[in-house]
Amino acid sequence: MPTLPAYVSMARFDWWQVKCAGALRPALVQLGFRPALLPRGEMNVHFQPQLDFEGMARIARDLIALGLPFSAGKEWCPSEVVEDLRDRGLVTGPFEQIYWTGADCHLRTL
Repeated sequence: MPTLPAYVSMARFDWWQVKCAGALRPALVQLGFRPALLPRGEMNVHFQPQLDFEGMARIARDLIALGLPFSAGKEWCPSEVVEDLRDRGLVTGPFEQIYWTGADCHLRTL
């Protein structure tokens, strides 16, 4: 099975997570991310007080610049968060979305 690329798995006002961080770890630390308590390649950043839309857009733009795709899925997934930020005019340009069909992982540019 191929190795998954690093990707944004959580994007909330109070918590962002990147899975399979690997080689991006130093850059993520620069953005305030820290390894998860029981790390399996996850890195987290928590915000208190919670971010506003501008703060979320800053994080999203930084992660897009690193080439990270944002996961698709149910409910309010990270790729939907970025699309909302783009609709608000806070994020511009394309970004990658990662999604799964069965055991297969796919990337597409939105």
